[in-house]
Amino acid sequence: MRIDMQMKKERRDFPVREPFATIAHSDFWVNNMLFKYDESNSHMDKEKSCPTGIKFVDFQVTAYASPVKDLIFLLFSSSEDGLLDKYYDYFLNLYHKEFIRILAKMGCDIEPFTYKHFLNEVNICGPEEFAHILFMLNPFVQIHQT
Repeated sequence: MRIDMQMKKERRDFPVREPFATIAHSDFWVNNMLFKYDESNSHMDKEKSCPTGIKFVDFQVTAYASPVKDLIFLLFSSSEDGLLDKYYDYFLNLYHKEFIRILAKMGCDIEPFTYKHFLNEVNICGPEEFAHILFMLNPFVQIHQT
């Protein structure tokens, strides 16, 4: 069995904890996102303009898991060097606020999703995602070392 497929299988073996369990992408990083930019600003550098839309692709390994796994994987696989050193807590807080806002908008009970419970989920899922992050970053580290 290919190592990447074995890792994906093993990632599904972690127990799912309610109430945070949902359908997770399980490979949620910048290369699985398509960004749309305002065509009227085509003269601008894409690095400096803000996207007007986003689509997620590559749903081959979706799983019943915590959305925090996708969040942790995205943050550590797709952010610039030094960004998380400065803004990790900010990103977690922003995610949680939006998560709660959307749940409330949908009429869901938000009581089980306190920030304290969310941080506990982060502390559990972070180590579970560590091998996945290292596996995905390994080719990039090798390229930068040569």
